[in-house]
Amino acid sequence: MTKKPTRTTPPDPCLALPDEDDKNLRVIHEAIVGTFGLPPDKLFVSIKGDPTLRETASLRLRQESRIDLEAGKVLKTCEWLLRKTGCFSIYVGFNSSEVRTESVFNPFNYEIHDAIALIQPGYVERHFVQVPYQKKMKIIGRARKTVQTGPLREYLPPHWRTLMDRQREEWQPMAKKGIK
Repeated sequence: MTKKPTRTTPPDPCLALPDEDDKNLRVIHEAIVGTFGLPPDKLFVSIKGDPTLRETASLRLRQESRIDLEAGKVLKTCEWLLRKTGCFSIYVGFNSSEVRTESVFNPFNYEIHDAIALIQPGYVERHFVQVPYQKKMKIIGRARKTVQTGPLREYLPPHWRTLMDRQREEWQPMAKKGIK
């Protein structure tokens, strides 16, 4: 019978399973945007792309995109959409010249619009429904509460429920003047 060797060095903490507190901290800090959104009053701006292209960007001549000359109009239109329509989220792809919108009328899908088409006369009136801002914020709050307190809640781990509840209780809609 062979005797098992005894460990003379302490175990590597990186190999240990996380305890409950550690797991909770990881959920809070690992994701760029957490499961239940950003902390209140924090906006999210994302700049993506191939790192090799980003790293050499300063060495290359800039090429104008389709949206460059009209960027001001596109951004003003996006502000208007957030303030006056059912849109609650907008992504502008400056390289692709696409504008992706999410609306309270179909919150689980998004629509893609050509940025240049978006600023043409009559386009937003044909494609977007006007909604008073405060009513839109109320329906967003109600929808969040419905989903987060509904029957699927029981499937969430306790630490996610705690985070979700805290975030929902602290959530305040963005002030209309904050859209710029």
